[in-house]
Amino acid sequence: MTFNIDNFNIDLGETPIENLFLDLFLPLASGNDVKLYLYLFRQVSKEGNGFKFDEKIISRDLNMTLEEIDSSLKHWLEEGIIKRKLKPGNNEYEYTFLSIRELQLGQKSFYEYDKNEDTPKTFNENAEMFNWIENFLQVPLGTNTIIEITEFQQETGVDSELIKKAFEYSFEKRDKKNPNYVMGILKNWVVDGIKTMADYNKMLDEEKKRKANIKKRRSYYRPAKNGEANKNIDESPEMIALRKKLKERDRNLSNE
Repeated sequence: MTFNIDNFNIDLGETPIENLFLDLFLPLASGNDVKLYLYLFRQVSKEGNGFKFDEKIISRDLNMTLEEIDSSLKHWLEEGIIKRKLKPGNNEYEYTFLSIRELQLGQKSFYEYDKNEDTPKTFNENAEMFNWIENFLQVPLGTNTIIEITEFQQETGVDSELIKKAFEYSFEKRDKKNPNYVMGILKNWVVDGIKTMADYNKMLDEEKKRKANIKKRRSYYRPAKNGEANKNIDESPEMIALRKKLKERDRNLSNE
């Protein structure tokens, strides 16, 4: 078969799809996956960044169910060429099309999809946490601090209860309430694999056991007093045997 492209006499605009998408990702995707990707990319290119999509309109335009839309969107998240993050202050995700050429050249990283993100914290849960923090600090949180904590929680999966515990820990152990200092504590905990209160309590138990073992090892060595040391030496099997040998020698000499 032979195909040609006709000359366009009227320009009504074009949507720039990367060749790498067509060459590498399109052959492995289902029809619904490709349809959704092209539709969303076209709408963002037309309306600009921040365009708000209505799933019901997408369902109508593409003749796809909401479940099919969700499945196809997850496919591209798993491929890593679309990324998402939870927008601060609400329960909505913000999606971004990544440059495939930059991904292939190593200039950017493929998005790492975490299925645990499919049930994000609700706005009420986050609002309760931030209200608790403000009551604890006795000052309102700044917008940048709220955004930083929200993004950190979204990226790491740290529990809200552990975040509150970090503020308590920072004040009780370090006498500091500075949110930046608390974030440093949380980052260290995450590096150590602590993301939930269960992880935190496990850390405390291990710390108690470690201290108990150190105390136990120290109790093994107790320097004896001079009198006790001499007594122990006098009553040792070696000294008893030596004294017996000397007595026998003395008796032999006296008999002679």
